[in-house]
Amino acid sequence: MAPAHSVVGLGRKAILHLMKFHRALLLVAVMANASCETTSKMNRVALGMTKREVVSSIGSPSSTSSPGQGVEILHYHLNPRSGPIVNLIRDDYIIKIVNGKVVSYGKADDLDGSDARR
Repeated sequence: MAPAHSVVGLGRKAILHLMKFHRALLLVAVMANASCETTSKMNRVALGMTKREVVSSIGSPSSTSSPGQGVEILHYHLNPRSGPIVNLIRDDYIIKIVNGKVVSYGKADDLDGSDARR
């Protein structure tokens, strides 16, 4: 009679390969299911929102700058994915507010002075 913890008809090597495959499949499923913080937060931002509404929706910015003439820039460093390992990766986003209202927002690399809207 085979021990209760083994799979009948499979050799030790086959069982080890099956276990490795199971772990890899589980890892892929967890990564695919990880929520995307950047997308979920930035999707809450809309043109015309006030700074208070933005902060209420997505939290306080990492930093701010005020180049003048009623312009304020909110800088955010967001994780593209959640999880213990991928939290080391950060994407920079900015939200441009003019005269108290959001006029543009998006990835910092994409906003080269033009009004990129997402």
